[in-house]
Amino acid sequence: MTQPTGTLRHLVGVCLVCLVLAVPCLASAQVLGGPRPRTTAPRAYGFLTAFQTTIDVKYLNGVDADQLFNWDADVSFDMDVVDAGPFRGNLFISIETIVGSEIRGVDPNQNNYTADVSVFARLPRGELSTTFHHVSRHLADRATRDSVAWNSVGVGYGGQFALGRFEFDTGVRALWTVKRASVDYEAEYVGYARVVRPLDERFALFGSADGVTVDVAPLRPSHSDPQGGLVEGGLRISTGVTMVDLFAAWEQRIDLTSDRRERTRWTQFGIRLTAPIP
Repeated sequence: MTQPTGTLRHLVGVCLVCLVLAVPCLASAQVLGGPRPRTTAPRAYGFLTAFQTTIDVKYLNGVDADQLFNWDADVSFDMDVVDAGPFRGNLFISIETIVGSEIRGVDPNQNNYTADVSVFARLPRGELSTTFHHVSRHLADRATRDSVAWNSVGVGYGGQFALGRFEFDTGVRALWTVKRASVDYEAEYVGYARVVRPLDERFALFGSADGVTVDVAPLRPSHSDPQGGLVEGGLRISTGVTMVDLFAAWEQRIDLTSDRRERTRWTQFGIRLTAPIP
C-alpha cells in the first residue's frame, strides 16, 4: 500500500482540526450573531482605504428546510471609510435573501438587512471596536403590517495569529439593544473562530465556528436565552482576482422568520466569492 502524499496528510490533519473546533460549538445565525465586518485591517492613512465585497449562495437541506427555505443568498460590503492609523472608521452592510418554492419555483420570501457603523482602535495585538448595529427583517411578496427591527450598541475585540502553518482569526462581541420593534432581544453575545491551512499558493482548507446567545425581555416566558450558531468547513481557492470558498455547514438559527419565532436547524452547501482577496 502506497504512503499518502504530504498534501493528503495535511488534508486529513486539517479536517480533524475542523471537526475538533466544530463539535463543541453551537452554530451563528445570519441575523443574530453575524454577519459583521473584518476584525482587523492593515494600518493605513486616508479615506476609503479598504473595500471588500462578499457574495455567497447556500443550498439549505434538512427537516426544517421546507418550501419557504431552499436557498440563502447574501451580499455584503465592508469598507473602511477613514483610517487615521491608530483608529479606523468602518461601514458594513449586509443583505440576506431567503428563497423558497412555496408560490413559484424561485420564490424570494424574506429579506434581512444589517448595517454596522464601527470605530476600531488598533492595539499591539488585535483591535478593539465600538459598534452601532442595526437589523431589520422583511417578508417579501407577503402581506405584513408590523415593523421588525432593532438597534444595538456594543463593543468587541478581534485578533489574528498563526500556529505553524495554521492561521487563526478569533474574536468576541457584545451588543445591547437600545431600540426595538416587534422583538424581545435585550442583548446578544458572540464568539467566533476561523482557521485556515494553506496547501500551496492557490489552495487552502478552512474551518470556522460561530456561537451566539441572546438575552430576551420577559415578554414570552418560554422564549428564554436562545442560543444559535454556525459551523463550517471547506476548500478555499485563490484565483488572483477573487477568493472562492466551497463549503458545507450546519446552522442553528434563532427565530426562523420575522413572524415565526422558533429555532431551526439545517445543513448548508454553498459557494462564497470575496473580492479583492484579503
